Amino acid sequence: MSTYQFRTGSRIKASLNAQAVGEELARLRGSGEGFTPEGVVRAARPKGSALHEHFSWGLTGDEAIQQVLEREASYLIRSVIRIEGEGRAAVLAPAFVSLITRAEGQREYVSSVRALTDEEYRAQVLGGAVDDFMALRNRYRQLDELSRIFEAIDATVEERALVAV
Repeated sequence: MSTYQFRTGSRIKASLNAQAVGEELARLRGSGEGFTPEGVVRAARPKGSALHEHFSWGLTGDEAIQQVLEREASYLIRSVIRIEGEGRAAVLAPAFVSLITRAEGQREYVSSVRALTDEEYRAQVLGGAVDDFMALRNRYRQLDELSRIFEAIDATVEERALVAV
């Protein structure tokens, strides 16, 4: 069983239990119904849900409410991290990542473990990482102290023929 916590700095209500939220999100991911913010909002509606307290249920205006709730669901999903190992050997990683899935051809969340072990999903994760590194390089290009890091990134991208998404 995975151990979950909220990402440092996330603005999640203190009353939410990270372990219960992570387990519920993992259950939803495995349900086969498509793991999307819309599905998370649907699962969070019952007051007994481990996810319920995160959402702003008192809003009015159906379409606007749904959009706000789905943004809140996306934020909640992105805030859950998985802990592998213990102590100094512990590795913190996102529990879920947003990818274009084969089943629906639309953006859904999949477990980070599946994303890294499935060839097509891994390519999407790598493409997103390349995008992130290129944006970082462009943002801090003027800092000569980082030039060796950027050279290593460029060499890795070129060597592996990685393409940004």
